[in-house]
Amino acid sequence: MVSQSSAMAASTPSATPTPTATPTVDDADELRAAVQDYSDAFLTGDSDAYDMLSKRCKNRTSKESFLGIIDSAKAMYGSALPIKTFDADIQGTLARVTYTYDLRAINQEAEPWVKEGGTWREGDC
Repeated sequence: MVSQSSAMAASTPSATPTPTATPTVDDADELRAAVQDYSDAFLTGDSDAYDMLSKRCKNRTSKESFLGIIDSAKAMYGSALPIKTFDADIQGTLARVTYTYDLRAINQEAEPWVKEGGTWREGDC
């Protein structure tokens, strides 16, 4: 679900929303693609998953530590899995994403994502 900020709706008539303040279908499509790309990289142990993290997460987790985490994911799952259901609440450059797989153990609920430099990045760290 893509929703708009209620703060934007309550703004004064002279206020004009910025392009990043109002989510678009493109935002939702880009976010879903980023989530699937990150999921694929994470589950297969692809080191590119680290590059898909937010700046905040990269500051909190070293690449070496993260690679250990995704190596474990690769050992457990070993292959990319398609996302079965997807729901996103986008508020400007921030989003909360809930998505599921056929494998219930890795479903995500209200996972934080952030748009940095025009690219959606995983922010759950």
